[in-house]
Amino acid sequence: RILSKENSPYFVDNGWLKIPAGVTLTIEPGVVIKFYSSYAFAGLYAEGDIKAQGTEKDKIIFTSFFDDGYGGDLNGDATSTSPSVGNWRGIHILSSGAGSVFSNAVFRFGGGYFLGDPGYEKANLFVKDADIDIANSFFASSTTYGLSLYNSDSRIIAGVFENNAVGLYSVSGKPEISNSVFSGNKQGLVLNGGSAEVKNNRFESNADFAFDAVGSPIDISGNSGSNNGYNGIILRGDITQANAASILKPNSDFPYILDGHVNVVASSSLTIEPGVVVKIKDNGFFNVLGGEVIAQGQNPSDIIFTSIKDNSVGGYTLNSTSTVPQAGDWYTIKATAGAYLDFQGVTVRYGGKPRIIYSNTTVELENSAGYFDNVVFDGNNDYGLYLKNSTITIKNSEFKNHLTGYGRAITYINSPIDLQNVKFSNNLLGVMADVNSLVKTAEVIWENNIATTSPPNLFE
Repeated sequence: RILSKENSPYFVDNGWLKIPAGVTLTIEPGVVIKFYSSYAFAGLYAEGDIKAQGTEKDKIIFTSFFDDGYGGDLNGDATSTSPSVGNWRGIHILSSGAGSVFSNAVFRFGGGYFLGDPGYEKANLFVKDADIDIANSFFASSTTYGLSLYNSDSRIIAGVFENNAVGLYSVSGKPEISNSVFSGNKQGLVLNGGSAEVKNNRFESNADFAFDAVGSPIDISGNSGSNNGYNGIILRGDITQANAASILKPNSDFPYILDGHVNVVASSSLTIEPGVVVKIKDNGFFNVLGGEVIAQGQNPSDIIFTSIKDNSVGGYTLNSTSTVPQAGDWYTIKATAGAYLDFQGVTVRYGGKPRIIYSNTTVELENSAGYFDNVVFDGNNDYGLYLKNSTITIKNSEFKNHLTGYGRAITYINSPIDLQNVKFSNNLLGVMADVNSLVKTAEVIWENNIATTSPPNLFE
């Protein structure tokens, strides 16, 4: 079946237009299809394929019956009626429609639904169990999702997502999302499980946040944004998978934001590349649960863990120029159960938020191991680095400005001490250790600390 431009606009009235499996609907450039629903029922339901490939000049339009901006004033009432979100149901692509393709298409005012409908279906375009190509297309003014993907590895290139509740929502699958713009949505991009490749996108003025990834090992790079509720990439839950390697890559003044418990799971690895800024919310924990984190830069400014209030790196994450970071803004980076931390060219600051039961540690290793070289701990609360039944070598590093709470730069509990060319400056206490911690030091430098070690003369 072919829908031609010369017969456009087309009108779908109060029902699903179904495309059976094995059938292809071809829509020519310049076609306008309008949908009228008295109760959010009109839409396209594709078990077959939809081929909707417009051009930059002649786009293909899917919109509300009341949208006079495309296809004219079909009901002849001038400005008496106007389109609104949810005027029609949307376009649904199922697994047998995997040959569908959309380019230079416009989707507006859809996302209508019945009570009890699955939430992920409430979209201008919904793709389930199918991998399709979507390029140079515009998704706007949906009740919920501009584009919704369920278990889909679809490829979205140069899309525009504007004025939706959520611009793009993906559950499971591994979509590729690149060179797209998310603007004026309540929430820009949401990934829920699965994995994704998200590159070179721009996020502007999304009210709640720009980008949220829940339990998703993801490949993210080159993204940017401003004027969002949160200017950055929110990570929550597990960000690695067992027996697999993941990478955090840099973005442009668009940091990763840790929200709640963010986990590197056992038997997995996470590499953090130079240029990455990780900002941590006030409820933030970074848990390394038997896996390994490899963060290897050249200088301490190459990779930074800091407060979400810190505007000196990674841009204005809270979209405010007046936020001021301080010691104890976030909880901890904690390595347990045989985890390994390799930190080289890393700065860690403003951690150690007070907890009711546990010690207020910024970086804690328990039954784990680490190697730190050219690392700076700066302005953390209570305990900067806390070791329990762990081994670590620290070289060419500095611990400074631990001045709140106990103000202890390093604490060793039953853990070997190996310090080589390490400076302690402006701390309440440089190093605290128990009698079971074996000492090995070379070139430890003390400068303006209230106390150097506990017990005194620990390194003599």
